[in-house]
Amino acid sequence: DFEIVIVGDRPSWYTGLHIPCRRLPQQPERAFRDCYNRLLTACDDVRVSSPFVWMMDDVYWLRPFTQREALAPKFYRTGRPNKKPGRNKWQTLKQKAFDEMHASGYALRDFASHMPQPIYKHSFLRMENRHDLLRGECKNWEIIYYNSCPNLSRDAVNAQKWLYRFLQPVTRSQLEIEVKPWHRFLNNGARAWSDDL
Repeated sequence: DFEIVIVGDRPSWYTGLHIPCRRLPQQPERAFRDCYNRLLTACDDVRVSSPFVWMMDDVYWLRPFTQREALAPKFYRTGRPNKKPGRNKWQTLKQKAFDEMHASGYALRDFASHMPQPIYKHSFLRMENRHDLLRGECKNWEIIYYNSCPNLSRDAVNAQKWLYRFLQPVTRSQLEIEVKPWHRFLNNGARAWSDDL
């Protein structure tokens, strides 16, 4: 069994475990740091078990899953990205993390996959102490955490086929046609939310 915990903002209808967490003050990369701060808050809360599975609010399980699937670190690409990030902030943070991992001699897998990921509280806090991602230079924590923790990297699965992502609104009938048996997760882009979901 899994218990759902919301850290930070919550909808009024939600009655489960809620851990309040104020948004960070205005600063560069605020949205990314804000999300990361919520993970640190969850790691500091005794009501949250270790490990726990982190998910964003735009990712959905499509079918029943095992604990093993939930707790497997998931990557969808190996090696450094071929293209330059340009002005895309997300890609820039990923590139900075890849550069650091490459310079430190780690294997390069892209864990910034928009899929549910396991967090082991002790190793996550140890990573923060080592890299100071909350207050220091902002980089993608998923790439640093999963590539630099030997146990997590060893247990990782290539889940490239597991995610179905769409960026424009779709109907329920379109989803039924396009979602395949191997897809385990659904992710909608910011402009793609519809009542059919």
